[in-house]
Amino acid sequence: MGCEAPRVSVIVPCYNVQAYIGECLSSLMGQTFADFEVVCVDDGCTDDTMRVAREVVQGDDRFVFVSRANGGLSAARNTGIDASRGEYLLFLDSDDYYVPTALERLMARVSEAGVDEDGVPLEYVDFTAESFYESSALRKSNEEEYGTRSDIEGVMTGQALFARYQGMRQYICSACFHMLHRGLFERSGIRFREGIIHEDELFSPMIIAFARRAAFLNEPLYMRRMREGSIMTVERGLRNVSSFFALTQELHAWAHEHASEFEPAYADALAQRIYELRSIMASDVRSIPEDDIAAFARGLSAADRMDFQMYAVQPAAWDAEVRNSHSYRLGHALLAPVRLLKRK
Repeated sequence: MGCEAPRVSVIVPCYNVQAYIGECLSSLMGQTFADFEVVCVDDGCTDDTMRVAREVVQGDDRFVFVSRANGGLSAARNTGIDASRGEYLLFLDSDDYYVPTALERLMARVSEAGVDEDGVPLEYVDFTAESFYESSALRKSNEEEYGTRSDIEGVMTGQALFARYQGMRQYICSACFHMLHRGLFERSGIRFREGIIHEDELFSPMIIAFARRAAFLNEPLYMRRMREGSIMTVERGLRNVSSFFALTQELHAWAHEHASEFEPAYADALAQRIYELRSIMASDVRSIPEDDIAAFARGLSAADRMDFQMYAVQPAAWDAEVRNSHSYRLGHALLAPVRLLKRK
């Protein structure tokens, strides 16, 4: 590979996906836009993933391989960021793939936007996806459809775009659906939080706030595989609760630290998002044994334990009390035919 940096770096974290990595990397080799590199991060694979990967891309020097001890998705992505050289960065999960024109369409959007009077290019481009399922049971229990999102025209700040998403109830946090200018990482210092799941719920609302020019390309360029055993489909439990608590605490603290830099609409939208995430956390708490929740709370600092009670345990208890009330059960029964009719 030459010394000149490519326009695009695609970061592909790899961990034990030997059945899928070939399709993933082949989709990159078949791109109609050629000026890119792919950073494949071996996150401590214990199967033949990396052997298959190297065989698939043999002779294509746009693919580079980096190895690290197993540290999870966030750690692998951070390693890829540090190893990449491109002007724009993308994250592709190793069991998913791109449509052939994905990079071409994204870079065309960048060219179309040009630069502003200060020479600032498009720094953030969102796009969308299409989900496909390994079984009908997975579709029934984990249905994710992205094709119903509405267009958002023009170029705006990242904060304005986030506020638009929240106002339309169409925000999607997945880092795999963002193309990010390298300057965003350099100016913000933001990386993926390691040691948790749902890391995109923390990363994405923060990184978008630094984009001076952002846009949404409402085209399904990403093919998301829904399969058994993936982070997306495993049964929710205490790990989800602990991760949501960690990320909402950090997001809340970051919001307070940077509040003076926020556009009012973004501040309101971010507050709404934090509330939504805490509501999901409280919902998860209801399905976990009380002893497990109590043990988790005992491991927190005094301040965090108070917050955990306030934002997770008490809302879950209150919701359970309401659901068990006679009036709620009666209303639920009366509205059941209406809900059924709407579904049909």
